Amino acid sequence: MLYLPEYVHTLFVFADIVLMLYFGYVGFKRHSKPIWLLALLQLLLYVVVLATNSHAVEDEIISDSLSSFMYLIINGVGGVIIIYALRYIESEDASRLKRNGFIALLLGFLGVMNFIVSTNNIETFFLLYELTTLCSFLLIGFRGDDLSFANASRALWMNQIGGVAILLALIGAITTYETVYFNVLLEKADALILAPIVLEFLRDIAEDDDRTAVGNRGDGRHDRKKRTVFVYEIVLNFSALSIVKG
Repeated sequence: MLYLPEYVHTLFVFADIVLMLYFGYVGFKRHSKPIWLLALLQLLLYVVVLATNSHAVEDEIISDSLSSFMYLIINGVGGVIIIYALRYIESEDASRLKRNGFIALLLGFLGVMNFIVSTNNIETFFLLYELTTLCSFLLIGFRGDDLSFANASRALWMNQIGGVAILLALIGAITTYETVYFNVLLEKADALILAPIVLEFLRDIAEDDDRTAVGNRGDGRHDRKKRTVFVYEIVLNFSALSIVKG
């Protein structure tokens, strides 16, 4: 169990705001109304969280038997995917720097997933969710062509809906139970308070299935890349659901 210093929380808040502003920028730049509207809604909800959040400090990081089991799944599956990606990324018509960036994003995704199964703080959980949203957007849009960007944009605004749901659940936890911690919430509250997170898990599976079907209109290399992102997100979502159930 581990407590995080206050300055770390401040950095987390700053990172959250930067991510939401970036998503808004992407929406404005690409003239995507759903993206910038959802970014604005997330930012407003996050301001509400910051304004209402005053809670007793609990353990921020909890590593138990469930977390250890999830570490094995995440790093086992993730390691195999990265080894596979190292081979097929060489066939992409991109610079060495860009191909290395793709692998770096996968490694970053893996690191975030290891963190997400350890955090006890729903605010931190939201930041990690936003980071996976960013990684997903960048991975799917790796090629930079119209098809890649269309799929990446669609994934972005659908994941933003999940972020809104998490923020609403967080506001409900703060206003009703005066906590942002999973362990306290599960002791005090009905499990339905976490329904938005579970619903986001189910929605993302459906989104990934549909996104894979969309990817089948591309060539084989594009399909393999999209399947890699798909498997990563399934592992991530399974991890998130395990936290809720645990």
